[in-house]
Amino acid sequence: VTPLNAKHHTDDGRGKGNNKMNNQQKQSPPLPAQQQQQQQQQQQQQPPSSDVAPQQPQVPYCSVPWSASASLVDCVDRRVMVILRDVRGKLKHLFGIMRSFDQFGSVVLEDTVERVYAGNNYGERRVGLYIIRGENIVLLGDTDTEREAQAHSALQRVPFAQILDEELAQRQREELVCRAQHELVGTAALGFDFEFA
Repeated sequence: VTPLNAKHHTDDGRGKGNNKMNNQQKQSPPLPAQQQQQQQQQQQQQPPSSDVAPQQPQVPYCSVPWSASASLVDCVDRRVMVILRDVRGKLKHLFGIMRSFDQFGSVVLEDTVERVYAGNNYGERRVGLYIIRGENIVLLGDTDTEREAQAHSALQRVPFAQILDEELAQRQREELVCRAQHELVGTAALGFDFEFA
């Protein structure tokens, strides 16, 4: 049994002890200056890689992440125009005061008016409080009441039911023209000549 404070070493019989262990203990760690030189030499030996992107400066942390819907803050409590995709295949124009929005771009309009245009006529109806899902919005922006009045001075206001009928008739005419053009293009592929009237 060896005492705890006794040094453990191996002796080869000549009294020299273990040379490997003594050599490891004698080597001192490299100095900081030596470490820097070694790192510089290693970097010079490695070829520069073009696929490694340079490090970007760190951006300070922002407590509120920016998103496209964050730009709607300026429109809150202002009169806005919203253009929607409509089931009827036409764009739907809504005018109202924007009261709220969420991170998905959904908005709440108050005192909302739906306006329909057909030719030189337009009609409008009040729809009140209107909640719009963000994915249906095509365009949203502030309105200028003076410019809006100037633009409508050239148009004639008609009852809403009448303007819906006019819009439906206009859409049917456009569909007929479109079908006729497609049929004529089909006949042109067969070698027939045609002219649009």
